Amino acid sequence: MEKLQYEAIATGFGLLEAPRVDDHGVVYFSDITGGGVFRVAPGGQPENVIPTSRKSVGGMAFTEDGGLIVSGPSVAYFDLKTGQLTDILKSYPGKLTHGFNDLTVDSDGSVFVGSTNPRPGKRPDGLGEVDPGDVYRIDPSGKVTLAYEGGLELSNGMGFSPDGRTLYHVDAFARLIFAYNVTPERRLTERRVFARYQDEWGWPDGMAVDAQGGVWAPGLFGGMLIRFNPDGSIDRQFEAPTKKPVTLVFGGSDMRDLIVVCAKGGGHSGTVYKTRTDIPGLPVPRSKIRRPS
Repeated sequence: MEKLQYEAIATGFGLLEAPRVDDHGVVYFSDITGGGVFRVAPGGQPENVIPTSRKSVGGMAFTEDGGLIVSGPSVAYFDLKTGQLTDILKSYPGKLTHGFNDLTVDSDGSVFVGSTNPRPGKRPDGLGEVDPGDVYRIDPSGKVTLAYEGGLELSNGMGFSPDGRTLYHVDAFARLIFAYNVTPERRLTERRVFARYQDEWGWPDGMAVDAQGGVWAPGLFGGMLIRFNPDGSIDRQFEAPTKKPVTLVFGGSDMRDLIVVCAKGGGHSGTVYKTRTDIPGLPVPRSKIRRPS
């Protein structure tokens, strides 16, 4: 397993998620359990952006007009100037939408997001029971389309291939990374298993795609990061900063900064780490969804 040099840039949190890096190197991230969204500038201290009353922000994206799209109990637009949070997707006719998790943005500026539907009860592994989730597309016009229906135990990380024709999508409970074909109408078809996690790897959670089409995903509980080739075979495995890497994102002027967020546990607080890679990442587009009037 290869080693990377990690620098802790923010610590003292719980279950961290949804990292994004802006054009100035400022890292945004959420705390699922503690609530809220935070950001930390290079060399600075973390500051609260969205109040901790907003729980379960599992996905986040920048918008072209300077706002944030965040998930949680709904998908919402957050106005960084006014502090106003406005729902843009909370329910869909005939579908369960108890919450929304990770999300990404396509080249048209639309947001793709998966629903998660927890319900009372515990599985034998101690995790919550869920009903199947779906994938939705939210266009800049505000139109919501059911892009793929059902079959998700726990929707998680998402990312498009460099040509935009494939969407990679983590199902954490199933311990799988799926791949879908993206049709010209931007619906998802021909879902298939891209990668199946081995027991010693732990669980997949978030993910990122690099400029060569490689898929990077964490091994939560396995203490590793894995780079998959575009055909789903394993290319490289890296030691993570802790046993609980949750997700990762590329950033920096050359897209070779790799931000890895790790959950609280094993004597470690939830921490945001930064390292460098030899392969640049693929930028996540900004959403063209605009500030609600």
